[in-house]
Amino acid sequence: MPQLTTIERLDTQFAGLADQVRRWFDQGVSAHSVRGLLQKQYGVSVSDTLISNFRTCRWARERRARQERLTTVAAKTEFDLLLEIKRNSAELSTEVSK
Repeated sequence: MPQLTTIERLDTQFAGLADQVRRWFDQGVSAHSVRGLLQKQYGVSVSDTLISNFRTCRWARERRARQERLTTVAAKTEFDLLLEIKRNSAELSTEVSK
């Protein structure tokens, strides 16, 4: 199991903090701005470096994994649709030739 980042350790004291940071990153908020938002909303002071570490060590990996899962699901769905079209086309051809 990977070592907890500072943001994850703070999440044990401030429930939902890590999820909020993830949402801000999803929205395109910079690490520097996240620092100010954490100070304002949670009253905690964290350096830009520690926030950037969370972004690269956790958020970016989780985001990449989510995107890979979505791509896999989309490809499977497209493949399943193509198979269904092929089956329907073959059934229509059989019915027309009868």
